[in-house]
Amino acid sequence: INGKFYIDYLIDFAEGLLSYNVLNSLSRNKLLELILMKVYEQKDLLEEFHLDMLIKLSSTIELNFLFENLIDEKIQTEDELQRYIGKTIGIYTLFKSVGKNVKEYLESKIENVRVLLNHDKTVSTDLKYVVEVSDYMVIVTDLVKHDVISEIQKIRKCNNKEVVFPLGKGSSTIISSILKNGI
Repeated sequence: INGKFYIDYLIDFAEGLLSYNVLNSLSRNKLLELILMKVYEQKDLLEEFHLDMLIKLSSTIELNFLFENLIDEKIQTEDELQRYIGKTIGIYTLFKSVGKNVKEYLESKIENVRVLLNHDKTVSTDLKYVVEVSDYMVIVTDLVKHDVISEIQKIRKCNNKEVVFPLGKGSSTIISSILKNGI
């Protein structure tokens, strides 16, 4: 592996792996350990939010010490998040646990931010509300019907507001897209 996108992808994969109930947790944990060790090899490319997520993921298999030791070396991403203070970020994803993780992370790092989540499979009143009131909007397109995406884009365009489409469907990719795109 090489590159920040692959780090996001591997963290997203590890997050997904932990979200499933499995019969053989030993096998799952060995795979998780392998993934986390591969990410650790790329430690020079890790950002603070990656480390926060990795500590949480690795604590399930008691490897969190690896990433906790790196946290002091990293430049804090708080400066990059300052633009979101007092703002509303809307996140549309059909993966509820991912949305919840992103919301928890952003609310813990950004003062007075409001993160609105929506998981509706159709264009509902609740979804329209999130799209209309959000200062920033992120859409995870995996498993989403095209007409839902089109409606969200139409509403945002009418209000002269942009939409960010993360490359993946996990927490790391969503947070990375928020930081990189400066939405």
